[in-house]
Amino acid sequence: MRSLHYWLNILAILILLYTPIAVINPYWLNLNRLPTGGDTASHVFYAFQFCQYFPQQGLTQWLPEVFGGFPFLSYYFPLPFIIIFLLNQWLPFALAFKWTVFSAAIILPVTVYGFSIRYFGYNRLTSFFAGISVLAFLLHEQNSIWGGNLLSILAGEFSYSYGMLFAFLTLTIWIKALQGQYFWILGGLLEALTGFAHGYALLLIGFSSFFLLFCGNFKASLRYLALVHGLAFCLLAGWLWPMLEMHSLTIPNDGTYISKNWLDYLPQSLYPVFAVGIGSAVFYCFPAMRKYWSKSSHSALAFVSATLLLAITFWVSANRVGLADIRFFPYVWLLASILSAWVFGETLKIACLCLPYRYAHKLIHSLAACCILFMGFWLYHTTHQASHWSAWNHSGYEDKPTWQVLKSLFPVLSGQLDSPRLVFEHAPVNNDLGSTRALEALPMFLNQRPVLEGLYMESAILGPAIYHLQSEVSQYPSSPLVRFPSASMDIPKAAVHMDLLHANELLIRSDKANAALENSPLFQKTATAQPFSVYRLKNFTSQLIQSPSLPLRHFNENNWKEHAFNWFKRYPNVNVWPVYNAPEQIIFKKSKPANIQQLNFEREKITFTTDQPGTAHIVKIAYHPRWQLTSKGAIYMAAPGYLLVVPETTHVELVYATTLIGQLGQITSLLAVCTIVFYLLYNIKKRRPISTEKNRSFRPQLPLPSSISSGLLIWFCLLTGINVDAYYHDPERYYRSGWKAMNQQDYKTAADDFDHIEGQRNSPATQEEALFWAAKAHELNGDRATSKHRYQKLIDHYNGYWLPESLYTLARLHRMDKQDEMASSLELRLRSRYPNHAFTQQLKNK
Repeated sequence: MRSLHYWLNILAILILLYTPIAVINPYWLNLNRLPTGGDTASHVFYAFQFCQYFPQQGLTQWLPEVFGGFPFLSYYFPLPFIIIFLLNQWLPFALAFKWTVFSAAIILPVTVYGFSIRYFGYNRLTSFFAGISVLAFLLHEQNSIWGGNLLSILAGEFSYSYGMLFAFLTLTIWIKALQGQYFWILGGLLEALTGFAHGYALLLIGFSSFFLLFCGNFKASLRYLALVHGLAFCLLAGWLWPMLEMHSLTIPNDGTYISKNWLDYLPQSLYPVFAVGIGSAVFYCFPAMRKYWSKSSHSALAFVSATLLLAITFWVSANRVGLADIRFFPYVWLLASILSAWVFGETLKIACLCLPYRYAHKLIHSLAACCILFMGFWLYHTTHQASHWSAWNHSGYEDKPTWQVLKSLFPVLSGQLDSPRLVFEHAPVNNDLGSTRALEALPMFLNQRPVLEGLYMESAILGPAIYHLQSEVSQYPSSPLVRFPSASMDIPKAAVHMDLLHANELLIRSDKANAALENSPLFQKTATAQPFSVYRLKNFTSQLIQSPSLPLRHFNENNWKEHAFNWFKRYPNVNVWPVYNAPEQIIFKKSKPANIQQLNFEREKITFTTDQPGTAHIVKIAYHPRWQLTSKGAIYMAAPGYLLVVPETTHVELVYATTLIGQLGQITSLLAVCTIVFYLLYNIKKRRPISTEKNRSFRPQLPLPSSISSGLLIWFCLLTGINVDAYYHDPERYYRSGWKAMNQQDYKTAADDFDHIEGQRNSPATQEEALFWAAKAHELNGDRATSKHRYQKLIDHYNGYWLPESLYTLARLHRMDKQDEMASSLELRLRSRYPNHAFTQQLKNK
């Protein structure tokens, strides 16, 4: 019998391991070509850079090739990149990258299967059902951007899958604590690895641990949580503390997902899983059925249920605290799938024990076998895209004909690290390069010549300005930053903004952009390889380091991102150059333009000489606190996010070093590691258990099922209250309701909904948007006076995407009311501020 169980385990493991590998296709995983597809095409560049410079520059590096420079891995998750680096010591880079990307997803079903048997007290059949349910989650094709499934990984969301894997491992430690076994060192290590893998996983798994406090053993649990979270916080300190230090410099990306169909939240591959789970849950509600559950399996079920409820709570309320709500929803699917499998498997087991029929055992196992076969059949017929995506991605750049055309322009586009930057048009048709983001990896192929756009936009201080410039040269701009909406094509503005951002060349594809640039006296075509064209800015006067062309003025650091963005949009029609973090008593001296000599631009070091010491110099790279002067002087942040250096000597040296908080974090992490090593060696020497299970200071006691049930009920009530409050006070709910009414031409209801959330959405850009649609709804409802008041309020208080249309519409409404003087004033403002805008053209055509 033991031999049979052994071979059944081997068979189950092979099935769960092989299935995702087979879908991806081992041939493609072992093909030595750089992968493309979605964000992956851009990730490849960063992983390659990390492998090149990690030994010299450490975990967080300054990357000058994109975004005007940004702190790589200071606000992204380093664990997968460390694994890529380690595998790259034995494997070619492309293979190391591809196997790392998919390893966490491949391992997850087997991990759930093994842990369900070993740690949660479920039998092999129930555990195998759990593994299959995770497979169903991995193979779902409902979306490719939320994270966790194979399509999301193929689209570049591989860190998310590592977060899921380590979240489940850490969740196991919490469940063991609920069972009275306090593995605080292992818990701290796994929680730290979860944070290294993905932030959303850390938030979910960290807050889920507090369920322990609701299940009895309050003092022991509280002390345990203090030890675990304290250890994890210290282990992460070297990376986490600098990230928290620079949080005010990051760009929020907290858009709310708006679903038009509730089936968006129910993937087809999970239909059978949830169906049997709901049916089995009915039986679980009967006390006579629950008595057959072991204490360990009951505690696992309770803790995973509590974590599922927390994931739902985060999904409902995340956007209120600046997080992307939909990023929590894959955990709802994953945890609900595991719970469904556990409940179904245990129901079958109990049926074997309770049914009086002589052959009940064989009947139930036959039913289980049929369910497994049906799931295999179901997954086979609901999995269509992943294998095709894998072939497209992993055939590499070499297999894309358009990429071969683009390569012919590389000699023209190539440069070096300190060359002026390259701007490229965002074009959806660039997907034939492998991905619309393929051009973000161009520095790999252009001898490290920098480009403006990159992938990790949350880390890029210059990101809002860069994406605004992208919209000025693109027929179909990407507009990825919700809080900083893009503009429309405007070539004269683009020329000015390119000079400001130290970019002198454009790579263009669309006919509309080509036509606009051909007719512009500001650009000269330098190369063509259909469908691509290269244009150079004729009057390029920018220098990497130069004296500011405008007087410097202090501005408050509050809302500096919006202020800098609005300043950039208005440039050059501005009178001052804002400085945001300089003391008010600092007086910036006026001087003639500085003569910069002996400029040496390295990856994390810049040296130059100036003939104007004591005066301000704009260094056209992104500001970051880690840039420090080794020579005498001071560093500040100037719009749109540049370094402003005031040297006191003619020779200036800037280095990308570690801040005091970063140094303290590194020391703390080192001390945490030393503490773990000392603790382990001490306990091994004394032959004491490493777990605190028998440590009298904790006095552990396995909670009774009634205590866990009561704790789960309190937890449920608490989170339900939070969810109800978040739902009824969520401005996005009213915004969606307003749009639903607009689509139904119920403009009165729409106006009321938009008015209700005035000023409540989470950024000035979204508040401006709601105010605009309130004005539009009142206008369509025939309430001209209220509509004009709303438009005027928008014009007085906002300076974003909706301002040109508001100026145009309010002027038109004033004309209708015979208020020609007010209309003329608004039209003059529209012409002067937005001379090339579509609504300005409509004025000219009248």
